[in-house]
Amino acid sequence: MGVTSSGLRYPRDLGAWRRWHEARHPLRRLRAAVRPSPPRPLWLAMRGEAPRLLVAIDAPTPTQIAALARPLEALGPVDAAVLAPNRLDGLLSGGWQWTALAAGPEAAVPDRLGAVRAILSAGHHLPAGALADRWGADLGAERLVAQHGLLTPYAPPIPHGATLFAFSDADAEFVTNGRDDVVAVCTGSQLLWAAGSARARAADAQGRPVYLGQLHGAELPRWGAARAAREFCRSTGAVYRPHPAEADLLSRIQHRAWELSGLEIDRGGAPMSRVDRPVVSAFSTGVLEAAACGLPAWVFYPNPPRWLREFWERYGMAPWGGEPTRPPFRDELEPAALIAEHISRRLGCEVRPHAWRRAQEGTP
Repeated sequence: MGVTSSGLRYPRDLGAWRRWHEARHPLRRLRAAVRPSPPRPLWLAMRGEAPRLLVAIDAPTPTQIAALARPLEALGPVDAAVLAPNRLDGLLSGGWQWTALAAGPEAAVPDRLGAVRAILSAGHHLPAGALADRWGADLGAERLVAQHGLLTPYAPPIPHGATLFAFSDADAEFVTNGRDDVVAVCTGSQLLWAAGSARARAADAQGRPVYLGQLHGAELPRWGAARAAREFCRSTGAVYRPHPAEADLLSRIQHRAWELSGLEIDRGGAPMSRVDRPVVSAFSTGVLEAAACGLPAWVFYPNPPRWLREFWERYGMAPWGGEPTRPPFRDELEPAALIAEHISRRLGCEVRPHAWRRAQEGTP
């Protein structure tokens, strides 16, 4: 695990990345082998008669909604389609018609998507993104990938020939290192940009810290993530906030054991915008989100591996014990609007991202 942060460990080979990821979750792999489940049908939403853009959203998480749904919203009433594991009612504005697809990995492109010229996704490592990417290849459509979270060396590679909408120039260089077939455009992070609008909110800087859990992550060993969380919470009186993905049996057992030992678990799941206390984690995006909101935020992990130290440096994350993490740079223009502007050029349509941003802010 001593990989440096000069780039991705698997810059091109998605198969190798998947094998590594599966090896990091042996119980999940064993369960799938013993009791395989059939592929879940995907859902396709249509807006307009001849969609020119297909957006693949693999999970309605705050990061993917910010990176994928908000640029779609900024595009306005452009004919488009959305591919997702479930209906996203309430998350997409406008008149969308949802249809369940019995779509396996080899499913042919639906006739109604024949006019698609661009695919926007978070990558091709999950089912919706993988199918959309294959359809894009069949259609000759451009592959557009929106970065939705912070990047470790163990992030999956992006599709061949893709354009990456990156959070920063450093992230752009990180992903494209070793790739001569991809390009990157720095647009910033929609999630962090939106968090910056809440900076006037009052915060209790002396309150009990909140430690953001990451037991689900494959980048660090589970025992290491658990040790860091336990050590920090016991030494500071912090409250442990599980990641939404910490729903597996081992994580639930760990949570219960901690509770029995006196450690407080916050299962409320309130969005970061409502947190009003210091925030700490090993390498969660929530650290930068909290800093953008004006909250004191740090990182903590005893004896961090080299890649994690370099990760902290790349994102300006401050280790616990010193000055808190500085708020990330916030451009005047909204990243979702910038992404929409790039997409509109590729589709040959006109979008007014500046007007959309002013409308979102309620200014004339």
